Amino acid sequence: MADSFTIVAPLFAPGTHRAFLRSIEKDKSALNSELLAFVFTFVSERGMASRITGLVPRFGNALHRTVCELAGRIVKVGEAVNHSDFIGREYEIDVESKNGHSVQIVAIRPIAAE
Repeated sequence: MADSFTIVAPLFAPGTHRAFLRSIEKDKSALNSELLAFVFTFVSERGMASRITGLVPRFGNALHRTVCELAGRIVKVGEAVNHSDFIGREYEIDVESKNGHSVQIVAIRPIAAE
């Protein structure tokens, strides 16, 4: 292992990218609470991006908003949505710089099958 670390720029620039939803994975935060990671793989460039949410899809929270974006519509209270319907689909994702260092997904839009 090297004696030092050299920090490099992210593999992708902020902006709009085409990406496939590769997986939805359970993860743990630094405080040991459970989270979901929606992991996207870019179509035309190297790299991945993910959006982190909580586990419970309450109307209006980050998980609910993410499911609505993946579905391309508002998902109503009491409606069940199968997450496997989203895996492998192509989306357009907007990625923004956060504090000039890290990047985050700020919008997800499904791309209609061509």
